[in-house]
Amino acid sequence: MYDAHSERASVYLAALKGDWKSVKDMPNIQREINKKRETTLHIAAAANQENFVKNLVNVMSSDDQKAVNTVGNTALTYAVTTENVNIAKVMLDKNQDLEKLRSGVRPLFMAAVLRHSQMVQFLYSWRKVSQWCGNEQDELFITCVKGDLYGKHK
Repeated sequence: MYDAHSERASVYLAALKGDWKSVKDMPNIQREINKKRETTLHIAAAANQENFVKNLVNVMSSDDQKAVNTVGNTALTYAVTTENVNIAKVMLDKNQDLEKLRSGVRPLFMAAVLRHSQMVQFLYSWRKVSQWCGNEQDELFITCVKGDLYGKHK
């Protein structure tokens, strides 16, 4: 008998622990796996499981990465919280539009609020001036100044 709840729990734990081997042959690995509508990619990114994320991104479509949780955040926003630029790069290499999505907390702003200067620099380098809307540049500047990030380079 198929137990969807048990399978989602297995996928969730594998993503959390970075256990790619246990799920790599499952169909439909990238899916919503909890009530917050978080996907396998959300969980692996939040858990800073770089190799799991790389493997998962390789087998999913770029559109699958656009999945948002109940508050509108993509897995890229979760990746930003870990300060792991490599995870963000893997995601953006597959789908360059992820940083531009207008739902939830924007990854660049999340990085600035969390004072993750390397992530801010990395994500900022992906944006073109023509992609900024309204007063976003002003808001980012103010957020960086408040977070003591302005003018700092590592």
